[in-house]
Amino acid sequence: MWGNSLGWGISALIVTVTIGGLVWLSQTLNAISDPTAFSTTSGAAEPISAPVPPPGALPDLAGGTDTVALYHEAVDLYRKNPTAFDRFVEHPERRDLAAVEPAIELLRKAAGKSSLGIFSATPQEAVSYDVDTPLTTLNALGDCAAGAGLLEKAADRKEAAISDFQAAFCLGERMADERLCYAELGDGLGLMDGAAIELAEIAKKDGDQARADALSNFAASISDYLNQKLIPIQTVLSSIDQTTIERNAGDLFWLARKSKERMWRVESILSLGRLKYNAGRPGDNRGALRVLTEIARTDSDPVIKTAAIAARDLTLDQYHRL
Repeated sequence: MWGNSLGWGISALIVTVTIGGLVWLSQTLNAISDPTAFSTTSGAAEPISAPVPPPGALPDLAGGTDTVALYHEAVDLYRKNPTAFDRFVEHPERRDLAAVEPAIELLRKAAGKSSLGIFSATPQEAVSYDVDTPLTTLNALGDCAAGAGLLEKAADRKEAAISDFQAAFCLGERMADERLCYAELGDGLGLMDGAAIELAEIAKKDGDQARADALSNFAASISDYLNQKLIPIQTVLSSIDQTTIERNAGDLFWLARKSKERMWRVESILSLGRLKYNAGRPGDNRGALRVLTEIARTDSDPVIKTAAIAARDLTLDQYHRL
C-alpha cells in the first residue's frame, strides 16, 4: 500500500515540477524586458518644445490656401525630373535654376499662407522604412529654395534672396511642427537653421543688428537643441549596436505605448519592428510582434497606426535591406 502511495506521490511531484517548468519557460520566452531610467529621464516621454522662430524669419501670413496641395505639387515636379533637382541641390548654378524654379515658386507661395500640415492626411508618405519618400523629396526641395537664395544673395538681389530663404525656413518650420517622425523634425530644423544663418547675414549687411543677432541666436539654439535634446534620444532608439539594443529594449515597449510625444512613439514603434529580428532575448522578439499587433488594432491615431502596421509587417528580407 505504501509503495503505491509513494509512487503516486512521486508521479504527482514530477507532474507538478514539469508543469511549473513549462509555466516558467513560457513566461521566460514571452516576457518583455523592463524599461530603464532612460524612458523617464531622457526627455523621450514628454512633448517636444522646439525653439520659437524670431521676427524676420517668416513672411507675414495671409489667408487660407491649400498649402498641402502646393507642397505635394512641388514634390510631383521633383519626381518628374529628379536629375535636374539633384544636380541643383548638389551645386546650385544659375544656369540650372530654370528647371527647378516652378517648384521653388510653389514653396514661396506656400510660405505666405497658413497651413494645416503636410503629411498628416497621408502619414505613409513620411512614416516608413523607405529611404526615398515624399518626405525626403520635400526636404530636397527646401534645399533647392535655399540654393536659389544663395544665388540671389550672391547677385545682391536682397528681396529675392529673403523670399527664397523664408520659403525654406517656413517649410522647415512646418515639417518640425508636424514631426510625424524624427526625419521630418530633423530635416525641418536643419532647413530652419540654415535659412536663419543666411537671413542673419542679410540683416547684418542691412545694418539691422538686432534682427541679425536674433536670427543668429535662433540658429545656435536649434543646433544646441538637436545636439543636446534630440540626437541623444534618437541615437538610442535607432541604435544597431547590440549592447544598446539589449539594454534599452524595454524602453522601446514603454515609449511606444506611453510617451506623450507622438514622434517618439512612432520612432519606438519602428524600432520594435526591427526588434522582431535583432532582439537579444526571446521575450522581446516575441513581445515586439505582439505589442505591434495590439497597437495596430487598437490605437485611434492614424499616424501611430500607420507606424505600427509598417513595423508589424516588416519582413526579414526588408529588415536586411534597411
